[in-house]
Amino acid sequence: VRRVLGWLRPLLHHCDSGYRLFHARMDDFLSRRFRRDLVQVHEQVISFFREAYPSWEEMDDRYGWFYLGHHCDRFARTSRRRDFSVLHWLGEGPYVKAKLARTGSLHAVLEDLRRCLRAALEERDLPRIVSYALRLPRLRAREAAHGLHEHADRGNFELARERARLLHREASRLQAFLLLAWQ
Repeated sequence: VRRVLGWLRPLLHHCDSGYRLFHARMDDFLSRRFRRDLVQVHEQVISFFREAYPSWEEMDDRYGWFYLGHHCDRFARTSRRRDFSVLHWLGEGPYVKAKLARTGSLHAVLEDLRRCLRAALEERDLPRIVSYALRLPRLRAREAAHGLHEHADRGNFELARERARLLHREASRLQAFLLLAWQ
């Protein structure tokens, strides 16, 4: 342990809040050297998916299905003017239905809708707030039980367990976990 600490000592710098990796000057040098424009990075990812796939039915990119919502949210929040239109482009169109059909991940779809709801709340856009707030529990209730049985029958127990966690009533959730344990 002392050898490792002796080796790390030149890299670690003690400050009021504890230890930091590198000295402040080294930290400054590295951040300038490897600086990325996050707005541009997120915009490039979004542009790629908009241009490469004219419709969601044609999209077969797993990264896009799971992280496009994140990039849209980060782009809206890191741009100079907060513009959530690109995020609402996902939440209000056929993307949600296509994502659920392609990935089978209700959790990922609900997370995208939560991002849209947070954006609508920040914008104080009442019609969108109501729309997203009503879609979240309706989608959860409709898809959770249905998908649970479907995934369990196929042997996808990880996805089935994810759906069981989304059931709100404790008795229903317990029955779902018992079903999975039995299978």
